[in-house]
Amino acid sequence: QVPQPPTSENSTPPDRTIVIQLREASGKDEPPAVKINSEAVSWAELEPRLFDIFKQRAEKVVFVESDDGVEFRFVADVISDARTAGVDRVGLMPKEMARAR
Repeated sequence: QVPQPPTSENSTPPDRTIVIQLREASGKDEPPAVKINSEAVSWAELEPRLFDIFKQRAEKVVFVESDDGVEFRFVADVISDARTAGVDRVGLMPKEMARAR
């Protein structure tokens, strides 16, 4: 038998790139909003959610994208949580790439 191309548009493979997005908070003393591939997560859920995502993956790479107004300490916290969750490599996503997504 010869493999046939998928007939459904919904059968395309999911995007394997994981991007953690940090969006500037509306309040001055509030931490930034966190998303994983556009899925909102709380800071408390971030590490367990990343662990669930990466426990079955061979490629353990994540990218971090943040607004200009986000303090670097929050980016460092995300990197730390990702490493604790089993991520091997963390990349910072340049603004040009973030806009193209």
